[in-house]
Amino acid sequence: MALSENDRAKLDRLGIENVKLKLAYAGPGPQSAVPGLGPGLDMTRGDIEEWLAEQSHKASKQQDDILWWAKAATWVAVGGIVVAIAIAGLERIFR
Repeated sequence: MALSENDRAKLDRLGIENVKLKLAYAGPGPQSAVPGLGPGLDMTRGDIEEWLAEQSHKASKQQDDILWWAKAATWVAVGGIVVAIAIAGLERIFR
């Protein structure tokens, strides 16, 4: 059974660590019920594991995006330093 948007919102409110703790009390199979998620949350281990995998993928993507921007900022800074050195060198030459 796929999770509804409402189920996903409730899991988001609980947070990854709390959901992992609740998952520890579920049975071993993918169709095992996960107890303790709250009223109206009848989800299976498979549903929760799928949601956790999605959250892990989102976190990985966010980390990759942050790394890309950090690299871009580094190259911009290095470019600024090179330009500053070039201007200082040209200023010395033309004095």
